[in-house]
Parts: sequence; structure tokens; C-alpha cells
Amino acid sequence: MKMVHKLVSVSLAASLLVSNLSAAFAGCPKSASYRQSLTGSQTFPGLDAMRQAVAISQVDSKRKARAAEMVLVGYRMIWQGNQLAAMRAFNQALALDPNNYAALIDRAAIQFNSRNLRSDPEADCLRAIAVSPERAAAYNTLGTIYEDRHAFGLAEQAYRTAIDLRADYSEQTFNLLGLLRSKSSVSMTKDARLAVMRFPKSFESHYFLVMALMRENKTEQAYNAANEAVNVLPSHAALHECRGWLLAKLGRYEDSVRAFSQQIALDPDSGEGYLNRAQVSLKLGDDKGAAQDFQSALGLERLYQDQSIHAVFAAREKLLLRDYQGNFDKLEPQDLACCLARGNYWRRWNYGNAMGHFQMAIKAAPNDFRGYLYRAELLAHLKQNLTALADFDSACRLAPNNFWCFSRRAYSRAILGLNAGAVADFTKGMRGGRDHYSLCARGMVYASMGDYRLAIADFDQVLSYGDKRVERQALNIRCRAKFKAGDKFGAISDFLELALRYGMSNDIAECLRNTLR
Repeated sequence: MKMVHKLVSVSLAASLLVSNLSAAFAGCPKSASYRQSLTGSQTFPGLDAMRQAVAISQVDSKRKARAAEMVLVGYRMIWQGNQLAAMRAFNQALALDPNNYAALIDRAAIQFNSRNLRSDPEADCLRAIAVSPERAAAYNTLGTIYEDRHAFGLAEQAYRTAIDLRADYSEQTFNLLGLLRSKSSVSMTKDARLAVMRFPKSFESHYFLVMALMRENKTEQAYNAANEAVNVLPSHAALHECRGWLLAKLGRYEDSVRAFSQQIALDPDSGEGYLNRAQVSLKLGDDKGAAQDFQSALGLERLYQDQSIHAVFAAREKLLLRDYQGNFDKLEPQDLACCLARGNYWRRWNYGNAMGHFQMAIKAAPNDFRGYLYRAELLAHLKQNLTALADFDSACRLAPNNFWCFSRRAYSRAILGLNAGAVADFTKGMRGGRDHYSLCARGMVYASMGDYRLAIADFDQVLSYGDKRVERQALNIRCRAKFKAGDKFGAISDFLELALRYGMSNDIAECLRNTLR
């Protein structure tokens, strides 16, 4: 009985969300005077011509209604993964009504993501701005287009305009901060502080503030910001990692070790925490502890037993000397451990150095799977999945019983569209133990293959673990899978659960738009 009452009361809240759907997607309307001030102040190239084109276009109400119907068809095609059909629907909508705001920004997004050189997503965004200058979505999309073209000044202007219109909308705020970080802007700290005020429970806002203060060499302030972030988001491993870096930089090595230990406790499957703690342990003179952490991070089964610790660190010093001298001609199998450790160490800052060390690991021990595996993971991180797949194949061939190799290869196969192979790899990888990340990824592959029953079964298992790190994604995609499988009530229930737990953010609004239509 309680469950029925909960669903009824939540459905009332959902009806309010649906009634405000247009505001959630495109920005809340401002006053007429504010709209006029925007119309007169924007200086994006080509905008004046678009304003003139919009001013002279006249469309009757029937054509507008038909265009709105075609926009809904386009949304359904996007939901089904048919981008070409969605583009045709938006083209038809704009042929009927050239000033349909939703069709303009959605077509611009598809054009930009497809990287079709014959398309002009910028023109669609500019026309959408000319149609409704008080809505934020077109400015945000225009900012991503300018940023991709390295027109950073225009990109910043577009993002800031979107933020002025919808300060409560996080996407454009984080887009702006990412832009400011890439161009080393002096205003990043000020903007990051505003982001923390607006989105105090968002990891991204705290992380950008810490990064901005670190870049200005304000280590003490950065540490205070990271400490405040940990108090707000105590279960986020990356924030404990930031604290560990800063404590080490302040010379508080014992506190740094404790921070990295908290990172490891929250994310025991990541090797970064072990590598971080190992580096600080070396500064404290704890060679044994550092060796054990290298073992955990690199999966080296017997290299760091007590009787071989001195030999391992002697090899490490030899490798450091070779780093300095640039002499890598005479590599031996016992250098493998240090090549891998140094490669993982450099991976955080210098991909070229990391790749070189993994290459040295392969040269030192060509029949050991680990050099291929770590190089493949770095290639996958750099989105070179086809090249990574060759290294994953070598790792799987050399270690046919190492489940991790197959789990990692599965992701590259899935990205490349090799769905059957990805499912097989995920399944084999999970023989070494159920992994909620792999289950979630396999569910996504099943959904892309149209096997919604198996996809939903995987997401059910993921959600049964109660792990907050994957809960949101699993609920979101299960909602879509249920809708595609014909279980509309189940899909709406999942959406309502998402809205209750996380509020009406960008991805949840998208989920609502696709589910209820």
C-alpha cells in the first residue's frame, strides 16, 4: 500500500516536470526588455544576417504544428539510435518552419557530433539565437562548436551568455571551466568559486577550483578547497587523491599516505591510489610498503616478495639512471617491473614518456602480457581503440586465464562496434568475479544489440549491489531499455526514481523527453 501511495504522489511531481519541459530543455523565458538587450548586444559572426532572415520569415500555425510533430519524430529516431532518420525529420521540420528552435539546436548537435564537413551547425545555432535569444541551449552548443574550432574568445562569450541566462544549468558552467583550464585563463579561479556556490554538491565544481588554485601555486588554498570538497563529498575517491597530492606537496607525507589510503578504500580497483601511495612511501623511506603498493597496482604476482625487495629497488635505481642518460639499449627481464611502474607514473602527466616506458617493458620481456596490457590501456585512454585492440589481443593470447585482460579488451571492442566479441569478453572477464562496471557495460552492449531482456537483467544485478558510483547510469539506461522493450510503466518508474534521487539534470531531462514521448 505504501508503494502505491508513493507512486501516486510522485506522479503528481512528474506532471509538474512535464508541464515545465520546454524550460528544462531550452532555458526559462526572460522579460521582453532582457530579450531586447540580448538581441542588441550579441556580436557573433553572422548573427545579424540571421536576425534579418528570421524577421522576414512568416509561417502559418498549421505548418508550425506539423513542424512540431516532425520534431517529436526526430526525438524518437534519436532514441532508437537512428541519427540519419532523426536528421531527415529535423530537416522536414525546418522546411515547414525555418524558425523551429528545437529542430535547429537538435540538428546542430547531430551535425556537430557527426563531423559532417558539408553541414553547418554554427548557422543553425545562430538562427536559433535569432529566434529566441533568451534561451540558453543554443549558446551552449555554439560554444562547443567555437571551442572545437579553436575560436576560444567566441566560445567563452557563448558559454558566459548561456550561464547568464541559466545559471542553474551545470553543463555550460563546466564547459566554460574546461575551456578556461585548457587556455590557462586567469579568471578560472573566480569562475570555479562561483561554480562551487551554484553547485555545492557537484564533484566537477570542486575539482575545477582545486585545479585552478594548484595552477596558481596556491597550494595551501588548494588544500583547503580539497578538504572542504571531501567534507561535502566524502565518498568521492578522486577528491581524496587531490588531498594526497597537495599534502605531499606541502611536505606532509604521513598525512598524504593516509589520504591515498582513503582513496584506495573507496576505489580499490584503481591502480592510481597504490601508485600515488607508493611514491610517497618512498619519500618516507618505506621501501617495503612502496614495493607492496607497486605489486597491487601492477599485478606483479611474485616480484615484490621480501627476499627480492632490494633487487627490485636496485633495478629501479638503474632504470632511473637510464631515464637520465637516455640509454635503453640493454634492457633485461628484471627491468620489467620498473618499466611498468615508471610508465604508470608518467601516464598521469606525460603520455609520450608513459608510452615509451611501456614499449621498454615489451622490449625487456616480450612474452609477458603486462607490457602489452598497459600500453593498450593507455592507447584506449587516448581513443586509439583500433591500435589498442592489437595490444589487447597480444595480452589475451599471452595470458589466456587473466580475466582482467579480457575485461579491458571488451571496452575497446564495444567502442568499435564489435558487440558480439565485447559480450564474450565481458562474460569471460566476469568469471574472475562479478564486476558491476563490466555488468553495466555489458548491459549497454546488449541494449545496443536490441536484446533488451538481457540488458535489463544486467542492470538489475548492477542496481542490486547498491553502488552509488554506477547507480545513476544503470537506472538511466535501464529506463531506456524498458521503454524499448514495451514496459512503459517500468520505464516511467525508473525515470521517477532518477528524478527523486538526482533532480532534473541534463541527462535525466533527456531521459524524460524520450520516455514520456
